[in-house]
Amino acid sequence: MRILAAEFAGTDQFRILRRIGAGGMGVVYEAYDRQRGQRVALKTLRHVDADTIYRLKREFRSLADLRHPNLIALHDLVVAGECFFTMELIAGVDLLSYLRGHSSMPAGIAQAPTEVGEAAPRGAPPPAYM
Repeated sequence: MRILAAEFAGTDQFRILRRIGAGGMGVVYEAYDRQRGQRVALKTLRHVDADTIYRLKREFRSLADLRHPNLIALHDLVVAGECFFTMELIAGVDLLSYLRGHSSMPAGIAQAPTEVGEAAPRGAPPPAYM
């Protein structure tokens, strides 16, 4: 049986600051992690059932051990009572707004190249992580 999750109110550890966005599987909030003393992104489920809990766990576990400068860090997976995971919060805008030109990236955030030829200077060595 699928249960529609109510708006997430936070926990003793995580205080919800605002709703960032939503997708087919869940809702993402900006939250304050009282144990870490920092703001985090917190992803919850829209519908709670065995399948969506499994998918949330699988998503977290598939990304948890990856380390790369272009990937966010994952923090906590919680499935007792509430079902959510937390991750690094980064400044920026959603992809659709950026592509439509409705919003610009905050100062200090690198702009994506607009053409393939702009990705790296001609003759430049490949990035060290390749």
